[in-house]
Amino acid sequence: DGWMHLLVSFDLKEGIATAWADFREIGWADFIPAGTDMSGFVTRRGINVGQDVTGSFKRWLHASVDEVMIFSRALTEEDAENLREYYLGK
Repeated sequence: DGWMHLLVSFDLKEGIATAWADFREIGWADFIPAGTDMSGFVTRRGINVGQDVTGSFKRWLHASVDEVMIFSRALTEEDAENLREYYLGK
């Protein structure tokens, strides 16, 4: 019910992924089922959000997306806090 701010950050070089829901870090079990192969998240076909290019992923993103930002680096906890302050205030 209502909006949720969802941040997902991938450091492909280091193989580290971090997620925040409403600017609180969450574990991957809260977001993506354990055992999900994320190796195809970024492919030569581009970035896929909510479904892979084949449509075979077992889950779909059942949400309306209002805004998408793509950064040239992985986000830090400080970046998430700065975004929280921007969107929600201090």
